[in-house]
Amino acid sequence: MNPIILYLIGMKGTGKSTICKKLSNKINYFYLDIDECIIKLYRKNISEIIKNNNWKKFRYYENFVLKIINNIKNIIVSTGGGIILLNKNNYYMNNNGKIIYLYANSKLILKRLKNDKNLKQRPKLTKKPFKEEIIEILKKRKNKYDKISNYKISSNLSIIKILKNICSYILHNLIK
Repeated sequence: MNPIILYLIGMKGTGKSTICKKLSNKINYFYLDIDECIIKLYRKNISEIIKNNNWKKFRYYENFVLKIINNIKNIIVSTGGGIILLNKNNYYMNNNGKIIYLYANSKLILKRLKNDKNLKQRPKLTKKPFKEEIIEILKKRKNKYDKISNYKISSNLSIIKILKNICSYILHNLIK
């Protein structure tokens, strides 16, 4: 396979990190999680960054990490759910790799996040109650996720089916 970067985008709770880790082993690509890179680089968790600064500063950090990793090939990247909010991020991803959109409806996202042990570490995006926030953010971002992605797949499928479908996409569209 030619050197490439694969970016997984989508809302929190869609399984991006899980799929990226498993897919990296399957296709022998290095795995990177942008949020984890930010935490290591700035030595603060995401909630602390937001609390001590703001979302704008966090998006700046996200963009900085994205620029750095865009110079690496043969990696699969788990992005934060809001990476698509900056057009320059979308430009970098589109010009340096392929974007896979892992989507789910709000009901499935809420179910998954309800069981998430790290939920308290995830910063709130609005001042609304959790359920309303997820529904609102998904509604606002859905079209942008759709628009910039090269491939879309439902995270409602089993992990095995998701991996099989993504591998099929890679085989038929990226191997030359």
